[in-house]
Amino acid sequence: MFRYWQPRATFLGALLQDAEPITSDIIALSGGTGITNTFTFSTPILNPFISIVSLGRQSIAVDYVFDAPFQIMSGGASAIYGGGPLSSPSPNVLRGQEGNGTIRFQGTFSSLSFTTVNGEYWSGITLGIEDVAGPTVVPEPATLLLLGSGLLGLAGVAVRRRERRG
Repeated sequence: MFRYWQPRATFLGALLQDAEPITSDIIALSGGTGITNTFTFSTPILNPFISIVSLGRQSIAVDYVFDAPFQIMSGGASAIYGGGPLSSPSPNVLRGQEGNGTIRFQGTFSSLSFTTVNGEYWSGITLGIEDVAGPTVVPEPATLLLLGSGLLGLAGVAVRRRERRG
């Protein structure tokens, strides 16, 4: 198992106790410009974190343009490749030049997407969540119509029974 998640301090912060995967699991992203990656979650998640290893190259800064704004929670140079800390030139753009770090998104998400700019060669990520969003039960109009029809039907039956007895 290769230990990409070094130095550990580049992934930790006030809200994070551990960003390293339990096993050697890592989502490896390889090369290109204009590649869009999308993570779709089976259940909506609350306040997701993404930890990144080796964003960019020593000679080329690479941007990940996300579909939602984020906050940099921690960061620094890669212990393996050198480089510098992650930066965010705008709310949805993460820039690295062999940088490591963790970012956090605020809110509930069913998916997250980002597009690679400036020709990344290789980077690795892992995702973490604060919590799974609970189900929001909102009755559909057809359900309300069915319930209303049933209640009217019961009321009609009750009126007929009274008329027969009375």
